[in-house]
Amino acid sequence: MGRGGQNTKHVPSPHGVEGSVKDGDAHGPLVYLGAIVLGCAVKSGTSLLNRMSRLRASDSDRLADSPAVWFASYSALFALQVVAVVREASAQRAGRGTGVRLALSPAEAALLLVVALVYTLMENLQFYVLEEVQAPVFQTFGNLKVLAAALFSRLLLGTRFKAHQHFAMALLVLGSCLLRFSVMWVSSARIAATLVLILCSGFNLVLYEKLVCKPGLSVALCNMTFYLASMLLHGALAAGTDVGLAGNLASFNLVTWGAVGGHVLNGTANTLLVVYAGAVGKQFISQGAVVALAFVGLFSKSDAFHLTPGFAAASALVFGGVWSWKYAPSAFLREPRAREPGAKPHFE
Repeated sequence: MGRGGQNTKHVPSPHGVEGSVKDGDAHGPLVYLGAIVLGCAVKSGTSLLNRMSRLRASDSDRLADSPAVWFASYSALFALQVVAVVREASAQRAGRGTGVRLALSPAEAALLLVVALVYTLMENLQFYVLEEVQAPVFQTFGNLKVLAAALFSRLLLGTRFKAHQHFAMALLVLGSCLLRFSVMWVSSARIAATLVLILCSGFNLVLYEKLVCKPGLSVALCNMTFYLASMLLHGALAAGTDVGLAGNLASFNLVTWGAVGGHVLNGTANTLLVVYAGAVGKQFISQGAVVALAFVGLFSKSDAFHLTPGFAAASALVFGGVWSWKYAPSAFLREPRAREPGAKPHFE
């Protein structure tokens, strides 16, 4: 798997932890806009597939909500990563490899296990939240994940942010607060669960960035280890259900396999976005999917969501924040300035 077309250096942070540093602004605004559109399409498409699968599944089995869907998804992703690692190993034996490290240290493996465990718990908690909160609303509440990722990125990676990036985060927060007053009532228990999801997401994504962007370490190897651990954890949770994992897998239909495909796309997109933009940048692009979801929900017969003026304004603020994260509002009037030779790099 490639590194998103952007060189990433790792330098010691003030806290002694390696952080990601992007080499200038090699791409223009149109490239970034394309990344936003692609990220939004994948993320919103995945949410829509999951939403449709839950609505079409019967109350007796709810296949799209079962751990079997995640087991099948992780199996597919795990298989793709195995192929990538095996091909790299064969190329290295033939002297044509990239030289990336195809072995994890015990500490790296343990860290990936923590990421997989927290992620598995998050996904099961998300199903509980989505029983009451509609997908577009949940995604916009999820904009606060950006703040959580920024907080943990500062604490764990020593990341420093520019003034326009703080402005972008402020737009996201304002959009989320505006949405809170424009939607139907949500129980305090679901809101508390959402806040737990937000904090766990920020912490987990920064840990994943710390490993997936580590110099000399194979991205495919990190993914493979993560998918294997997550697959085993979901399988363990499925063992406690009435029909078990095998029973759910045997009952799959076209709708549930569609949900599996959505998860596979989502997993691939998540890693590419982390490699391309870092943990916080990934969250900005992902949360921009709320704009696409709002308009999809407006015309979708499978979702009783209606676009209100408050939600439209909140979505505009969210998208403005996504754009401002990379480029200040005045970027339409001037090209981004390249970093001067010898200038101190900034963290993103």
